[in-house]
Amino acid sequence: MARPRKSLELHRYHGTRPNPEKVKPTALFVSGRPRWPKHLGPDAKRAFKHACQLLEQRKTLTPADESLLALYAEIYSRWCDQKSQLGNRYMVETVVLDSHGTAHTVLKVNPLLKLVNESEQRLLQIIRALGMSPVDKNRATQTHHDPEQDVIPGSALDTHPELFSGDSNVVEFAAPTPLSPEELANEHIELDRDS
Repeated sequence: MARPRKSLELHRYHGTRPNPEKVKPTALFVSGRPRWPKHLGPDAKRAFKHACQLLEQRKTLTPADESLLALYAEIYSRWCDQKSQLGNRYMVETVVLDSHGTAHTVLKVNPLLKLVNESEQRLLQIIRALGMSPVDKNRATQTHHDPEQDVIPGSALDTHPELFSGDSNVVEFAAPTPLSPEELANEHIELDRDS
């Protein structure tokens, strides 16, 4: 029976070091969504979005995945189109002329079947490269989350980060100090002069 691995904290406590071959690498990449490719068609856009969601849930999505995800989406869209054209027609009848010039009908494998198979092989390669297959999902290194990416430009958090610092998101305001009658009279006079 295999012994469970020690955590890094337990290694520090015992003064030992973990075996480098057994330690899973730490996150080297910062997570984030890739840019939306403008050249994708409607089916490819849906495939791109779905793949991004899956990789984001697994915490392996980075902006550098843009070209590979775009390629995946294009091939996926093409594969769906080829499958719809193929339907259930795996064999097609073709007319062949023999050496005497007589026409014969021959059953042949539909050429679209070869295109569908090639697209499936390419899709499988990209799925493995992205770590989306059940076997490869454990090999993919999870990304490091950068909280600065959560800030939307122009939002309250972006324009006034001091309001959101601290442990809670509740902003406490100090009660204003009451003005003396003289200060109140001077304030009133200054307001009248401004108008």
